[in-house]
Amino acid sequence: MPHRYYAKLTYVVTDIRVGNTTASTFIWGLFEFLNRRPGYSAQLYQVYKYCRIHSTTVDAEVINTGTTTPLKIVAAVLPFADTPATETQLGERPNSIYQTVGLSTGASKARIIKKYNSLNELGERVYSKDYWCSVAQSTSTTPQDVNGPVIQVSVFSVDEATAWSGNIYYKVSFDCEFFDLLGVALS
Repeated sequence: MPHRYYAKLTYVVTDIRVGNTTASTFIWGLFEFLNRRPGYSAQLYQVYKYCRIHSTTVDAEVINTGTTTPLKIVAAVLPFADTPATETQLGERPNSIYQTVGLSTGASKARIIKKYNSLNELGERVYSKDYWCSVAQSTSTTPQDVNGPVIQVSVFSVDEATAWSGNIYYKVSFDCEFFDLLGVALS
């Protein structure tokens, strides 16, 4: 086995909402999996002690199945302590992205794709021990640093008081580096 193994691992989830008045919100970590481990990570953790996430790509698609209100899909990076954020709070974040989805009678589908690199506060790539993710950390729903960055993707009704229906498909890809082989003495 190589001492370091690089892989692109994917996590997929579908969220179907009917007659909802609350937002559909999903949160992914930039440095940790937050108990949303991608496929094959469990097997790789049997071989390697640690994983470092180099980047996270979010591909989210929403289809409005309702005829009463348009929808908005928003994605942004913010501290975990600030989640879940409202539509206004997400829109105010730097580099946030959004798309509006029309009624099911017209242009009823929107998709956002964004790649987020795992960078520290100064915009530098991270390689220190603070940014390693062990198997125990990968199953935790709270990051070690609650002020650490996470990605929040939310779907809202444009009119908050109106019930909405829609299908949301999330595909999140993690560019990972697994390292420190288990049971192997390195000299």
